[in-house]
Amino acid sequence: MKASQKLKQRSLRKVQQAAKEIEALLQEGTVQDDSAKIRQRLDDMLEGDEYFVLVTREGLGIIHTNRLREGTLFNDEVGLRAARTNEPLAQMYPRNTGELLLDTSVPVQVRGENAYSLRLGVVVPALSYGWKLVAAFVMPVCFATVGLWLAQSPWTKGAVAAIALMLAACIGLLTHRNFRHNWRDWMRVTKAISSGKLKARVQTARRALSATHTARNAEVMGEVLRDVDAAEQNIDKVMYISQSFSVSAKEAAAAGEAQLNATEQVSDQARRLHETSVKIHQIAERFEL
Repeated sequence: MKASQKLKQRSLRKVQQAAKEIEALLQEGTVQDDSAKIRQRLDDMLEGDEYFVLVTREGLGIIHTNRLREGTLFNDEVGLRAARTNEPLAQMYPRNTGELLLDTSVPVQVRGENAYSLRLGVVVPALSYGWKLVAAFVMPVCFATVGLWLAQSPWTKGAVAAIALMLAACIGLLTHRNFRHNWRDWMRVTKAISSGKLKARVQTARRALSATHTARNAEVMGEVLRDVDAAEQNIDKVMYISQSFSVSAKEAAAAGEAQLNATEQVSDQARRLHETSVKIHQIAERFEL
């Protein structure tokens, strides 16, 4: 699904206006000093859109209209392109929560340099339920009108009318079934939330597809992590063996050094013993004289 050009232009105008106001606030101070003002201004400008987030050039979200997502590192492909852009950028963003968003971003300059980026997320509207209802009523009527206009015999006209009625009944039943299904999901979620299960959500086809992709990615990442873990274990074994050899070599060197010291000590004792014997021999010769 692609966003309309009109939606892109509106989103770009909105995020550029917000970025200019943030730049004005940052001319005299820092993000830390003016964070409360920036949050308030982004909250006021958000209106019915999904999010505003001020990110660093590395993708770290420092101010988010959803306070729970502040401090998140948006290092996915879309997030990094948005964080590092030097000009207004619009791109489709399949969010990890299941929504398909239009993400528009512009750089935020501080003292002439691109220090941050401001991102605006807008939900791309799918085919509304109202249009589905209109199609459910218009299609059988159009079919019956064209059929009756082209039909010649009464039997053909009767067949066209019967088919139109059957088509209207089928479309009506499908529409009613879809409505009941969505209504039951919403009732289930509201009851779950009222009972304290705040993580309950309505399961849509778009979210189910996103969950499937997430599960596949998780499986692939699990295999990669297992391979990395096995490699780390092999490296640890090699390091252990290397350290063992190093310790053995050090012990051997220490033993050799100790043996050398002992040899030197024995040699020194022998030398001293020889000197002592010479002295005794000299004394004996004096007594003989």
